[in-house]
Formats: sequence, structure tokens, C-alpha cells
Amino acid sequence: MKLFYDFHIHSALSPCADDDMTPNNIINMALLKNLDVIAITDHNSILNLDAFEYVANKNNVLFIPGIEIQTIEDIHVICLFENLDSIKLFYKDIQALCTEYPHDEKKFGNQLIANEQDEIISTYNYSLLFPINISLSDLNKRIIKYNGLFIPAHIDKSSYSMISQLGFIPDDIKCDALEIYNIENIENYSKKYKILLNSDAHRLEDINERINSINVEKRSIESIFHTLRGR
Repeated sequence: MKLFYDFHIHSALSPCADDDMTPNNIINMALLKNLDVIAITDHNSILNLDAFEYVANKNNVLFIPGIEIQTIEDIHVICLFENLDSIKLFYKDIQALCTEYPHDEKKFGNQLIANEQDEIISTYNYSLLFPINISLSDLNKRIIKYNGLFIPAHIDKSSYSMISQLGFIPDDIKCDALEIYNIENIENYSKKYKILLNSDAHRLEDINERINSINVEKRSIESIFHTLRGR
């Protein structure tokens, strides 16, 4: 069966995202666009995931907890996990590597933490725009350790991508899929890798339409992960 997806969406916790990227707004937009499954992937943080999972489950939308890590090479990687327990263990493992530069809201935007009613309960005071102190190789190993998916983000973009920063995809990095920004570039990578077409949405209107799908055996997060891992 086909599941229509968007595995790269930023909430209002990401400073570059709109303040209205709250749990109910995003889940309702996913429903309006008739998506089956979404992932929330904020920059270097997981603080909004509990609220999103609650709202998604309430509305029968499959939810994948995720995070977009910026490595010391300035490469963005989408990291997806089957459940909140797994991503929380992973995040606890890397938390000491996160930078603690004070965040300038006026210059870079708000970093909002919301509850399941879309109420802003807190703000995150350290900037999420800087890389954390982890290499691409080390991140890859830790994602494998916690049974997550390692997906280099917007591989064909001219900044913050594996190609822009390194010029190639290292053979020793295990990628479960690649995210392509421009659909015209799919043929450059699809012979060797699974390809995902996500929105990287920072605004509600940018969330994927019901266009991109993944073929799975059944409607479940486990089945999605098995498909992306090639099992």
C-alpha cells in the first residue's frame, strides 16, 4: 500500500520556522493535505516531539519522531526513530555535544516550545542554529546504535548538504535514504540510494501535498522503517 508522507517538517522550535508551526496547526494541515505520515525534525532539538505525538495520535496521523542534526562539517542530516523512547535515548547521548550560545530572538527568530493545546509553555534560550560537536561519521554510528534512520538532508542544495560540504557521499557512511531538494536531480542518485522528497517546511503552506508516497506492507511506522532499510 502507498503512504503519502512528509518526513522533514520544522516546528516553531526551529528559529527559522514560523511561530504558527504548532502541533495542532501542522497536524491539521497534514490532514487537509491528506497525508498519512509526517515527521517533525527541528534543528538540533526534540523538545516539541511529545506534544506532536499526542496530537498526531489523536487525529490518526502516523507520526515519526525526528531531529535534523547539523554536524561539525556543517552538514544537515535527518535522523528518524521509530518511537519517542529511542530518540530520547539518542538525544541524551549527544546532549553534552550541543553548543550553548545564547540565542538572539530579535535577530534569528523565536524558539518556541508548545504543548498539545498549542500553548507556548517555554522558549529555548540557546541557539539551535549552530552545529553540534559531532562529526558526520560519529553521528552515523550513533544513529545505527539507536536503531534510527540516517538520511542526509537536501543532498543537492548548495549549502548545508553532504555534496556542498564534501563534494561526495563517503563510502563508509551508511545512508538509509537521501533527501532530494530538486526532483530533476533524482537520476543522479536513485540508482544507488532510496530517495525521499520532503518539504523541509518552515511554513504551514509549504508542507507536502499528497504527491510523494512510500510503498509499505501495512500502515505502520515499523513497516515504513523496514521499507527504508530495504528489509
